[in-house]
Amino acid sequence: MSFLTKSLKARGYNLNEVKWAYIFLFGAVALVTVFVILPMIATFVLAWFRYDGIRSPVYVGLDNFQRVLKDSHTWRGLWLTLYYMAGTLPVTLIIAFTIAVILDEKWFRGKQLALATFVTPYVLPFVGAGFIWVWLMNPMMGVLNYVVESLGGPMLYWFRDTATAMPSIWITANWKFVGWFLILYVAALANVPVQLYEAAKIDGVSNKLQEIWYITLPLTRPTTFFLTIMGMIGAFSAFDIVYITTQGGPNNSTRLLVNYIYELAFVRNRFGDGSAAAFFLFLVMLAVTALIWQYYTRRIED
Repeated sequence: MSFLTKSLKARGYNLNEVKWAYIFLFGAVALVTVFVILPMIATFVLAWFRYDGIRSPVYVGLDNFQRVLKDSHTWRGLWLTLYYMAGTLPVTLIIAFTIAVILDEKWFRGKQLALATFVTPYVLPFVGAGFIWVWLMNPMMGVLNYVVESLGGPMLYWFRDTATAMPSIWITANWKFVGWFLILYVAALANVPVQLYEAAKIDGVSNKLQEIWYITLPLTRPTTFFLTIMGMIGAFSAFDIVYITTQGGPNNSTRLLVNYIYELAFVRNRFGDGSAAAFFLFLVMLAVTALIWQYYTRRIED
């Protein structure tokens, strides 16, 4: 009998259950290794080479990183990514939290129907969701322009105008992801003890806004923290919504950094530059995640 077997038996584990646990874990670990870890390693290695997909890779050292960091399109893509995140993440958080508070009220009827309505866009494939809004915002035949013009407004070109393209993407993204945020906030509110609200009334809390500020917001802060991290990661990797709606246009006004990375690697066949830019994006995401983590952990501890 091996040392591991003796150790597991001494701790009261069922060896058969442990065996099946490792078997099930192996599948997940294998998938993550093949589709996440190995591509990350390959990307990092490729960033040190000049490679066009045809000729043999040539080692160039830091040249790809220097070229990418000196490229104005890289920094513009990063700025547009932050701009996209500013118009989606906080808006989705606020809308989802507000709706969750309303659904949590005793007087509200049809909570399950409302949840199903808001969650439906989230379960749609991003391709389908994108094409829905491309149709709704079609300048000639779109429903939104019909409503705007019926109210006396001008014809809007939505995804085709540099002034409205990014706000149009904001609308699409917020519509799709508010349902996911809402589910987590509803679950978080369900775990807030009712006794706290009753005790707060005794201590002088007299209206709903004070209940939200002093009780609901602090107790749902871990959920907000999780959604902020996941929303930030989603914003930095928001490729499909832009590719489907604007493909980075008009005039590159919506070309996020991840879309520029795709263009470098798979349109211009500069796989080394694309890999270097992807590694740069990873470092930016890591830094922003660390800052958010540090901020929220301090707030939660306080």
